[in-house]
Amino acid sequence: MNILRLNRYNMRELLEMTERILCEGGVAIVPTDTVYGIVCDGLNEEAKKKIFEIKGRPADKSLIGFVDTIEKAKGFAEVPQEKKTFLKENWPGAVTFILKAKVKLPRMTTERDTIALRIPDHKFLLKLIKRFNLLASTSANISGEKAASRIEDIPYVLKERVDIVIDGGITQGIPSSILDLTGEEYIQLR
Repeated sequence: MNILRLNRYNMRELLEMTERILCEGGVAIVPTDTVYGIVCDGLNEEAKKKIFEIKGRPADKSLIGFVDTIEKAKGFAEVPQEKKTFLKENWPGAVTFILKAKVKLPRMTTERDTIALRIPDHKFLLKLIKRFNLLASTSANISGEKAASRIEDIPYVLKERVDIVIDGGITQGIPSSILDLTGEEYIQLR
């Protein structure tokens, strides 16, 4: 198990290491602004499949996409002009938005042709996302169990099965809110 403690002196080195692993189809546990997450290249189908296997995640439960700009989000989802201001007010931050998908991405696009996207407010993670078109993400826990705010709270079996674990200290500990923006009204799902 490869657990690396993040600090301001090794951020660049850990970013490069994590990027290389994800580019090779690997999976990483990383801190976010909410809870610890498992991430992979969102355009790598084998890596996304690996996340489902590691977590025991039900096949019908889509992964969330991390992007670093609204412009990048527009590559994967319809972002109507009238909703763009609302996104700008909440991103980066702890809000995941359900939007109409522009493209079909296995394990990310739902049967309703929607996709969940977020710009997290975490320095390391934002720098990592910049290096990809899209990261696929879910919380670093066994499916159905409580999300972890500390590396110590993540089940050993998960840490053992991913390719790299970045310990960024204690996170906020509260999963992101989820808002559905696909209709006329905004609907809060979590």
